[in-house]
Amino acid sequence: MRELDVEEAERLAGRRLDRRRTYATTADGKPDAECGGALVFEVARWSQACSGCHDGPNVLASTGSGCNECGFTGRALNAQWLPIQDKTFAAL
Repeated sequence: MRELDVEEAERLAGRRLDRRRTYATTADGKPDAECGGALVFEVARWSQACSGCHDGPNVLASTGSGCNECGFTGRALNAQWLPIQDKTFAAL
């Protein structure tokens, strides 16, 4: 992925985008066939209980006891690039 500034992301998306978000495109600048031909992506970030020190079923709402993997915080930060949603879908 190659991060984009908002102006370039809006040009590729063909519409105005939320300027508070972070956008990217594929490394080669071509639509990604695995993601339905998406060209512009936004990052989704979340935290969850650390897999190295948490023992329990609910990893999103709870916190681990702390270990080297999470820096002794009990939480791990995660991120994933997701294709931007179509305007009509996002309005539903």
